[in-house]
Amino acid sequence: MKVTDKYVDPIESAKAKAIADYEVKTKQDVPGEIIDLPSQGKFYPKNHPLRTGKIEMKYMTAREEDILTNPSYLRQGVVIEKLLDSMITTSGVTYNNILKCDTDTLIVGARILGYGKKYLAQVVTEKNKPEKIEIDLTQLELNYVDVKTDDNGYFEHTTSSGTQFKLKLISNLDVKNFDAEQLITSFLKASIVEINGETSTDKISTYIDTQLRIVDSRELQKYIQSCIPSIDLSIEISDEQGGITKSGFQLDSSFFWPEL
Repeated sequence: MKVTDKYVDPIESAKAKAIADYEVKTKQDVPGEIIDLPSQGKFYPKNHPLRTGKIEMKYMTAREEDILTNPSYLRQGVVIEKLLDSMITTSGVTYNNILKCDTDTLIVGARILGYGKKYLAQVVTEKNKPEKIEIDLTQLELNYVDVKTDDNGYFEHTTSSGTQFKLKLISNLDVKNFDAEQLITSFLKASIVEINGETSTDKISTYIDTQLRIVDSRELQKYIQSCIPSIDLSIEISDEQGGITKSGFQLDSSFFWPEL
C-alpha cells in the first residue's frame, strides 16, 4: 500500500455497515406506501432501483419531526433532503440519486404520509388576492412524457444545425454541483452525455464552452424542458363571476406544518 493511499479501518468500516444495515431494517419495520413517479422510471439506468417507476416510503414519525425542526438542517437548507432520506425505504435510493423531476412528487408523498391527504393551500387569485383552499393531495395529477429512452435512461435529439446529442435528466446531486455563476452551462454539462458520438466528459465540457452555438443551446434547453415529467401543482379556483382560473402553490417549509 502506498503512503498516499487512504487507509480504511476494517473495524470502523464494519461498524458503519452495521449501523447502516440497522437503519435500513428500522425503516423497513415502519409501515409505508408505494408511490408512483412521474418519470415512470424510464429516465433511470436499467440497474437503478427506481427503474420500476415506483418508490417506497415509510410513514412520518416523531423522528422526522426532529428533522423538520433541526436548527442546523434549517440553516444549511437541507431539511427536505434529510427528511426524504429518512423516509425512503427502497434499498439503494438516496436523495442524491433521485431525479430532480421526481423530487416534488416525493415531497408531496412525504406530506401525505405525515399528515394525511388534506392540505390548506395558500394561493393567489386572478385579482392578486391571497386565498386559502383545501385540496386533496392524492388528486394531484402526474404529467408523464412520451419520450423513448435507452437502457441508461438516455434520450436523443438532433438540433436544426444537424448536431446529434444524447441527453439525460438531471439528478439532485447534479443540481448540487451546479456553478451558481454558470447555471446554463452547468445544466447543459449535466444533461449532455454524448455529442456526435463523443462521450468524453472533458471534450463535451470544452465543446459546450467553446463551440456550442447559442441557437443550439436554446434549442437544447427547450427540448430538454419538454421532456421533463412532473407533478401538477396547479389548482382550479372559481372567481366571483363564476369563471375558473388556475393558481399554483409552493412546496415551502409551511407545507409540513399544518394547523392541527
